[in-house]
Amino acid sequence: MRAIALIYSVIFFVFTAISVEAQHIRGAEIASKDVAGKTIYLRLFYLVEIPEIQTPIIAWGDGNSSLLEHFGTAYLEDSELYRIEYGTHYTYDTSGMFELLFQDSFLIPEVRNIDQSEIRTISIRDSIYIFPEDNGWQENFFNPTAGRRNFEVRSDGVLTHQLIRLPDSSNSGYHFFSYTYEIVPFPAEGFLDTIPSEDLYIENDMLYWDKPKAPGIYALGVKMIQKGEDYSGVTDSITLSTTTIGLMFEIDEEMIVSQHEVESTKDGFWLFPNPVTSTLQLQLQHTQSTQGKLQIENLSGQTLHTEALNLGPVLQSWQVDVADWPSGVYVVRLQAGAEQVVRKFVKE
Repeated sequence: MRAIALIYSVIFFVFTAISVEAQHIRGAEIASKDVAGKTIYLRLFYLVEIPEIQTPIIAWGDGNSSLLEHFGTAYLEDSELYRIEYGTHYTYDTSGMFELLFQDSFLIPEVRNIDQSEIRTISIRDSIYIFPEDNGWQENFFNPTAGRRNFEVRSDGVLTHQLIRLPDSSNSGYHFFSYTYEIVPFPAEGFLDTIPSEDLYIENDMLYWDKPKAPGIYALGVKMIQKGEDYSGVTDSITLSTTTIGLMFEIDEEMIVSQHEVESTKDGFWLFPNPVTSTLQLQLQHTQSTQGKLQIENLSGQTLHTEALNLGPVLQSWQVDVADWPSGVYVVRLQAGAEQVVRKFVKE
């Protein structure tokens, strides 16, 4: 049966909030940050264990701030948590790039990679661009993800999570034409960088964590930079906004792959160069003669190369032509008897 992790998504398009009594915050997200002229419309969702109505505040980056109104509270049966919705709107006097600030307390306890998480405050800074002229309705709506069971575990132990999908902004004078992601620390003091960086990847709007090693609740951040272009082509590309996504998710014992498989990747298997542009070199020296199978797949699980091998104590070499493969991260799996050797490489 496919294991599914409950992910607590924190998508912050930043603002600031009053510190309150411990809410056991599991997540929060700005699911809507639409812009019409110089007016921005925000909807904020909190995911909490204790459904207390608070008075969060948005700091707009121009010296002003606003209280958010409570729109409603819903109980999520899948996650057994409460999602509280807030919203407001604000009109800027001038155009330009504005930094928005959000702070609130407190996170849930016992997050493995946040020291003393139960006393920590979320503090995030992001930005939004307000145009000098009215360019119509800039739709930036995302379906709320906090509390959904949308972190899946593949049969090979790799966790996958679908990141934000951008809306169609065809009704506005500007449109999204590019966006980039980068993995960043979870936006709270006490964050511990305990997840190896080589185990985390983003490809085609999908976040991957290759084989978590221990159960528990973990937190990490993803930053998205959105850019736009004038339909008339008169202006150059511009940064429309930045959005920080704070993810908090729970790993249980069923999601941990065999440690034997993880450790076996250290024994007698080499691949180079890494990154590679054209020809991947592989070398293997097995302890005894046996039949083997080489398989290379992308992070979506699609197999691009497979080959039967005769393995033995003598060091052997193979070459794989990857020149025409798309850029990205690939997984090499070599089945040697009863053992599986796993390595990753980057195609540039």
